[in-house]
Amino acid sequence: MGTKGMNVSEADRLLKALERQTKKLDTLTQSVGGLKAPLESVWEGKESAACVAYLGKLTNTMTNMSTEVTKIHDWAKKVRDGYEEAASKGEKAYNV
Repeated sequence: MGTKGMNVSEADRLLKALERQTKKLDTLTQSVGGLKAPLESVWEGKESAACVAYLGKLTNTMTNMSTEVTKIHDWAKKVRDGYEEAASKGEKAYNV
C-alpha cells in the first residue's frame, strides 16, 4: 500500500529551490535587459534595430516567465500550507 499525504519537508525544500532559481532568472533578466542600451548605441547596420528590439522582447518574455514561476511557487505554497493546516486539524481530532 502506498504512502498517503504530503512530505512537507520535501515540499519546503522544493519551494526554496524554486525560489532560488527564480532569483537567478531575475538576475539573468536584468543582465540581458542591461545589454540593450549599450548595444543600441554601438550596433550598426541594417539589422541593428531588429537586434535591439529582440533584446527588448527577450527581456519582456523573461520577466513574464519569472512572474509565472512566482505564481506557481505561491500556488504550491498555498497547497502545502493548506495540507499542513488540514493535517493539524486531523491530528487534534485524535488528541482529545
